[in-house]
Amino acid sequence: MLSRFAQMAVSGLIVAAIALVLLIGCKPADIQPPCAPLSIENGFAHVTAVGGKVRLKLPAKVSGSVTMTDDCKYVRGFAATYSWHDGKLIDYSDYKGNDWNVVRISVGDSFNSLENFMNMSLDNPAPSWRYESPVRHKLYPLEFYPHYYWKDSSTPPVKAPRDVVWGVIGTHGALDNRPFEVYCDIARADPNSQASVVDGVFFKDYGDAKCRGWIYAINKGNVISALIDVTPRAVPHIDEIYNTAVEKLQAMIQE
Repeated sequence: MLSRFAQMAVSGLIVAAIALVLLIGCKPADIQPPCAPLSIENGFAHVTAVGGKVRLKLPAKVSGSVTMTDDCKYVRGFAATYSWHDGKLIDYSDYKGNDWNVVRISVGDSFNSLENFMNMSLDNPAPSWRYESPVRHKLYPLEFYPHYYWKDSSTPPVKAPRDVVWGVIGTHGALDNRPFEVYCDIARADPNSQASVVDGVFFKDYGDAKCRGWIYAINKGNVISALIDVTPRAVPHIDEIYNTAVEKLQAMIQE
Protein backbone atom coordinates (compact mmCIF):
# COMPACT_ATOMS: atom_id res chain seq x y z
CA MET A 1 0.00 0.00 0.00
CA LEU A 2 1.29 3.40 -0.88
CA SER A 3 2.14 5.79 1.89
CA ARG A 4 0.02 8.92 2.30
CA PHE A 5 2.87 10.98 0.84
CA ALA A 6 3.10 8.70 -2.19
CA GLN A 7 -0.67 8.81 -2.69
CA MET A 8 -0.53 12.58 -2.70
CA ALA A 9 2.32 12.56 -5.19
CA VAL A 10 0.46 10.19 -7.53
CA SER A 11 -2.68 12.31 -7.27
CA GLY A 12 -0.66 15.38 -8.15
CA LEU A 13 0.80 13.68 -11.21
CA ILE A 14 -2.67 12.62 -12.37
CA VAL A 15 -4.02 16.16 -12.02
CA ALA A 16 -1.01 17.54 -13.89
CA ALA A 17 -1.45 14.97 -16.66
CA ILE A 18 -5.13 15.82 -17.06
CA ALA A 19 -4.33 19.53 -17.20
CA LEU A 20 -1.68 18.91 -19.86
CA VAL A 21 -4.12 16.89 -21.99
CA LEU A 22 -6.73 19.63 -21.72
CA LEU A 23 -4.18 22.28 -22.59
CA ILE A 24 -3.01 20.39 -25.67
CA GLY A 25 -6.59 19.62 -26.73
CA CYS A 26 -7.71 23.24 -26.57
CA LYS A 27 -6.63 25.21 -29.60
CA PRO A 28 -6.17 28.90 -28.93
CA ALA A 29 -8.65 31.15 -30.68
CA ASP A 30 -7.45 32.69 -33.88
CA ILE A 31 -5.96 36.06 -33.09
CA GLN A 32 -6.27 38.68 -35.79
CA PRO A 33 -2.83 40.19 -36.40
CA PRO A 34 -2.73 43.98 -36.30
CA CYS A 35 -2.93 45.85 -39.58
CA ALA A 36 0.27 47.32 -40.90
CA PRO A 37 0.73 51.08 -40.44
CA LEU A 38 -0.70 53.10 -43.29
CA SER A 39 1.74 54.17 -45.95
CA ILE A 40 2.45 57.93 -45.79
CA GLU A 41 3.24 59.86 -48.95
CA ASN A 42 3.99 63.59 -48.84
CA GLY A 43 2.44 63.81 -45.39
CA PHE A 44 -0.80 61.97 -46.21
CA ALA A 45 -2.22 58.45 -46.26
CA HIS A 46 -4.45 57.64 -49.23
CA VAL A 47 -7.05 55.09 -48.17
CA THR A 48 -10.57 53.85 -48.89
CA ALA A 49 -13.37 54.06 -46.34
CA VAL A 50 -15.48 51.08 -45.35
CA GLY A 51 -17.92 50.29 -48.15
CA GLY A 52 -15.25 50.79 -50.78
CA LYS A 53 -16.67 53.94 -52.37
CA VAL A 54 -15.24 56.93 -50.48
CA ARG A 55 -11.56 57.68 -51.04
CA LEU A 56 -9.81 59.58 -48.27
CA LYS A 57 -6.64 61.62 -47.93
CA LEU A 58 -5.77 61.56 -44.24
CA PRO A 59 -3.04 63.75 -42.71
CA ALA A 60 -0.21 61.71 -41.20
CA LYS A 61 -1.16 62.62 -37.61
CA VAL A 62 -4.74 61.50 -38.20
CA SER A 63 -3.67 58.30 -39.93
CA GLY A 64 -2.15 57.06 -36.69
CA SER A 65 -5.59 56.91 -35.08
CA VAL A 66 -7.47 54.94 -37.73
CA THR A 67 -9.43 51.76 -37.09
CA MET A 68 -9.47 49.28 -39.93
CA THR A 69 -11.82 46.54 -41.03
CA ASP A 70 -10.80 43.01 -40.02
CA ASP A 71 -9.27 42.36 -43.44
CA CYS A 72 -7.22 45.58 -43.17
CA LYS A 73 -8.55 46.80 -46.53
CA TYR A 74 -10.72 49.71 -45.47
CA VAL A 75 -10.79 52.48 -42.89
CA ARG A 76 -13.66 52.08 -40.46
CA GLY A 77 -13.06 55.33 -38.57
CA PHE A 78 -10.52 57.73 -37.15
CA ALA A 79 -10.13 60.35 -34.43
CA ALA A 80 -8.15 63.54 -34.02
CA THR A 81 -7.48 65.91 -31.12
CA TYR A 82 -6.76 69.57 -31.75
CA SER A 83 -6.21 72.80 -29.89
CA TRP A 84 -7.94 75.96 -31.10
CA HIS A 85 -5.33 78.70 -31.26
CA ASP A 86 -5.14 81.91 -33.28
CA GLY A 87 -8.12 80.92 -35.40
CA LYS A 88 -6.72 77.50 -36.31
CA LEU A 89 -7.18 73.88 -35.31
CA ILE A 90 -3.64 72.78 -34.44
CA ASP A 91 -2.84 69.11 -33.95
CA TYR A 92 -2.71 68.72 -30.19
CA SER A 93 0.63 66.91 -30.20
CA ASP A 94 2.17 69.95 -31.93
CA TYR A 95 0.63 72.53 -29.60
CA LYS A 96 2.93 73.92 -26.90
CA GLY A 97 0.54 76.35 -25.19
CA ASN A 98 -1.44 75.88 -21.98
CA ASP A 99 -4.86 77.37 -22.69
CA TRP A 100 -6.53 73.93 -23.01
CA ASN A 101 -8.84 74.90 -25.86
CA VAL A 102 -9.30 71.24 -26.75
CA VAL A 103 -11.36 69.98 -29.69
CA ARG A 104 -11.89 66.28 -30.42
CA ILE A 105 -13.24 64.98 -33.72
CA SER A 106 -14.30 61.34 -34.08
CA VAL A 107 -15.49 59.49 -37.19
CA GLY A 108 -16.79 55.94 -37.09
CA ASP A 109 -18.66 54.08 -39.85
CA SER A 110 -19.87 57.49 -41.01
CA PHE A 111 -19.03 57.54 -44.72
CA ASN A 112 -21.78 57.85 -47.32
CA SER A 113 -22.63 58.90 -50.80
CA LEU A 114 -24.48 62.20 -50.91
CA GLU A 115 -27.53 60.45 -52.37
CA ASN A 116 -27.77 57.96 -49.48
CA PHE A 117 -27.09 60.67 -46.93
CA MET A 118 -29.84 62.86 -48.32
CA ASN A 119 -32.29 59.97 -48.30
CA MET A 120 -31.54 59.29 -44.63
CA SER A 121 -31.58 62.94 -43.60
CA LEU A 122 -34.73 63.93 -45.46
CA ASP A 123 -36.68 60.74 -44.78
CA ASN A 124 -38.04 62.12 -41.49
CA PRO A 125 -37.22 65.83 -41.38
CA ALA A 126 -37.55 67.76 -38.15
CA PRO A 127 -40.54 70.14 -38.11
CA SER A 128 -39.63 73.80 -38.47
CA TRP A 129 -41.59 74.85 -35.36
CA ARG A 130 -38.96 73.16 -33.17
CA TYR A 131 -36.55 75.94 -34.07
CA GLU A 132 -38.88 78.90 -33.70
CA SER A 133 -38.14 81.73 -31.25
CA PRO A 134 -34.53 80.77 -30.45
CA VAL A 135 -32.85 82.58 -27.55
CA ARG A 136 -29.16 83.43 -27.68
CA HIS A 137 -26.84 82.57 -24.81
CA LYS A 138 -25.42 85.60 -23.04
CA LEU A 139 -21.78 84.50 -23.50
CA TYR A 140 -21.48 82.01 -26.32
CA PRO A 141 -22.51 81.89 -30.00
CA LEU A 142 -25.27 79.41 -29.15
CA GLU A 143 -29.03 79.68 -29.50
CA PHE A 144 -31.44 77.75 -27.29
CA TYR A 145 -34.52 76.13 -28.86
CA PRO A 146 -37.29 76.30 -26.22
CA HIS A 147 -39.76 74.31 -28.37
CA TYR A 148 -37.43 71.48 -29.28
CA TYR A 149 -39.04 68.87 -27.01
CA TRP A 150 -42.66 69.95 -27.50
CA LYS A 151 -45.08 67.25 -28.64
CA ASP A 152 -46.36 69.55 -31.37
CA SER A 153 -46.32 73.26 -32.10
CA SER A 154 -49.01 73.98 -29.48
CA THR A 155 -48.38 71.31 -26.82
CA PRO A 156 -45.48 71.88 -24.45
CA PRO A 157 -44.34 69.01 -22.22
CA VAL A 158 -45.91 68.78 -18.77
CA LYS A 159 -42.46 69.16 -17.24
CA ALA A 160 -39.59 70.93 -18.94
CA PRO A 161 -36.96 68.40 -20.03
CA ARG A 162 -33.68 68.39 -18.20
CA ASP A 163 -31.67 68.65 -21.42
CA VAL A 164 -31.79 71.47 -23.93
CA VAL A 165 -30.69 71.63 -27.55
CA TRP A 166 -28.59 74.47 -28.87
CA GLY A 167 -27.77 75.62 -32.36
CA VAL A 168 -24.29 76.90 -33.17
CA ILE A 169 -24.87 80.40 -34.53
CA GLY A 170 -22.87 81.10 -37.68
CA THR A 171 -22.90 77.48 -38.89
CA HIS A 172 -25.33 75.59 -41.08
CA GLY A 173 -25.89 72.12 -42.42
CA ALA A 174 -25.69 72.10 -46.21
CA LEU A 175 -28.93 70.13 -46.56
CA ASP A 176 -31.30 71.97 -44.21
CA ASN A 177 -29.44 75.31 -43.84
CA ARG A 178 -29.98 75.17 -40.08
CA PRO A 179 -27.24 75.68 -37.48
CA PHE A 180 -25.53 72.49 -36.39
CA GLU A 181 -27.13 71.20 -33.18
CA VAL A 182 -25.18 70.64 -29.99
CA TYR A 183 -25.68 69.56 -26.37
CA CYS A 184 -23.71 71.46 -23.75
CA ASP A 185 -23.01 70.89 -20.06
CA ILE A 186 -24.36 74.33 -19.17
CA ALA A 187 -26.23 74.68 -15.89
CA ARG A 188 -29.41 76.68 -15.53
CA ALA A 189 -28.98 80.01 -13.74
CA ASP A 190 -32.28 79.18 -12.00
CA PRO A 191 -32.73 75.41 -11.42
CA ASN A 192 -36.50 75.85 -11.71
CA SER A 193 -36.45 77.65 -15.05
CA GLN A 194 -35.37 75.94 -18.24
CA ALA A 195 -35.22 79.29 -20.04
CA SER A 196 -32.57 80.51 -17.59
CA VAL A 197 -30.04 78.22 -19.26
CA VAL A 198 -29.18 81.13 -21.56
CA ASP A 199 -27.72 82.88 -18.50
CA GLY A 200 -25.98 79.78 -17.18
CA VAL A 201 -22.35 78.67 -17.24
CA PHE A 202 -20.67 75.30 -17.53
CA PHE A 203 -20.92 72.97 -14.54
CA LYS A 204 -17.94 73.67 -12.28
CA ASP A 205 -17.79 70.23 -10.65
CA TYR A 206 -17.88 68.19 -13.85
CA GLY A 207 -14.42 67.40 -15.16
CA ASP A 208 -15.63 66.27 -18.57
CA ALA A 209 -17.77 69.32 -19.31
CA LYS A 210 -18.07 70.08 -23.03
CA CYS A 211 -20.34 70.85 -25.93
CA ARG A 212 -20.97 67.75 -28.05
CA GLY A 213 -22.58 67.70 -31.47
CA TRP A 214 -22.54 66.23 -34.95
CA ILE A 215 -21.22 67.84 -38.09
CA TYR A 216 -21.02 66.63 -41.65
CA ALA A 217 -18.94 67.61 -44.64
CA ILE A 218 -19.83 67.14 -48.31
CA ASN A 219 -17.30 66.98 -51.11
CA LYS A 220 -17.13 65.28 -54.52
CA GLY A 221 -20.55 63.66 -54.03
CA ASN A 222 -19.61 62.00 -50.73
CA VAL A 223 -20.19 62.74 -47.06
CA ILE A 224 -18.28 62.31 -43.80
CA SER A 225 -20.20 62.68 -40.54
CA ALA A 226 -18.31 63.29 -37.31
CA LEU A 227 -18.86 63.65 -33.59
CA ILE A 228 -17.20 66.79 -32.27
CA ASP A 229 -16.45 67.73 -28.66
CA VAL A 230 -15.46 71.27 -27.68
CA THR A 231 -14.20 71.94 -24.16
CA PRO A 232 -15.56 74.98 -22.26
CA ARG A 233 -12.61 77.31 -22.82
CA ALA A 234 -12.98 76.90 -26.56
CA VAL A 235 -16.77 77.33 -26.68
CA PRO A 236 -16.59 81.14 -27.20
CA HIS A 237 -15.17 80.20 -30.62
CA ILE A 238 -17.39 77.17 -31.29
CA ASP A 239 -18.81 78.72 -34.46
CA GLU A 240 -15.35 79.17 -35.97
CA ILE A 241 -14.30 75.73 -34.72
CA TYR A 242 -17.26 73.98 -36.34
CA ASN A 243 -16.74 75.70 -39.67
CA THR A 244 -13.01 74.94 -39.64
CA ALA A 245 -13.67 71.30 -38.71
CA VAL A 246 -16.07 70.96 -41.65
CA GLU A 247 -13.37 72.34 -43.97
CA LYS A 248 -10.87 69.81 -42.61
CA LEU A 249 -13.26 66.93 -43.24
CA GLN A 250 -14.06 68.22 -46.72
CA ALA A 251 -10.36 68.24 -47.57
CA MET A 252 -10.08 64.58 -46.54
CA ILE A 253 -12.63 63.47 -49.17
CA GLN A 254 -10.87 62.73 -52.46
CA GLU A 255 -13.64 61.06 -54.45
